[in-house]
Parts: sequence; structure tokens; C-alpha cells
Amino acid sequence: ILNKIWTFCFFGLYLPTMNKSCSLKSKKEIESLFSQSKSKSSGCILVKWTDAPESKFLFAVSSKVFKRANKRNRIKRLMRESVSAVKDQIVNKNVAFIFRGEELKTYAEVNASVLSLLAALK
Repeated sequence: ILNKIWTFCFFGLYLPTMNKSCSLKSKKEIESLFSQSKSKSSGCILVKWTDAPESKFLFAVSSKVFKRANKRNRIKRLMRESVSAVKDQIVNKNVAFIFRGEELKTYAEVNASVLSLLAALK
């Protein structure tokens, strides 16, 4: 049984994606993540992390800055794609990625910010 889920992208390549077991949903875990976490910022993204038994991720975008849900969802999707490629390198951490920019970014800009933050996370 494969523990990775692969999806077909429009270039004809199969890319790894994040499944539901990788998402941080527990209210208790989220509260502990925000109360006793380390944080670092790069560009328009803030990352917070704590140690945990297994790696889980949270992606957040402010609804005050981006009123339209389609824009918030696009930014979260870009962050998820950036993290899914390197999620195997993050071991035993709960990680929250919070977008703090005020305008939409391209995949290259989001990917550069996420990768620089993940390098600091190790």
C-alpha cells in the first residue's frame, strides 16, 4: 500500500499531494501550536511550528485582507503545492503557514518563501 497520493497535473506529470492525514484539524493541537510555538517570517509568509509525534500542516489566509474565497483558496493551494514536494523532509512537527501579504503572489514567489522558511525549520 502506498502512503503517498499522486495527482495528475496538466503538464502530464504526476505530483505528490497532501492527504487529509497531513492536515492539522484538532482544536487542542492548534491552540498549543499558537501558544507555545517558535516562529519565523520570510516575505509574505509567517511559519509557526512545534514538536509533535507526527507531521501535520495548517494553511491560513486572512479573510480581512482577501474578501473573496477564491483568492484565499488560491493562496492556500499554492502554499500546499510548495510544501507537498518537500513534506517528507519535515519530521515530527506541527507547522502552520500563515499568509500575511496584501496582494496575490505567483507560485514562484510563494515557493521561494516557503522553501526558505522550511530550511530554517530544520
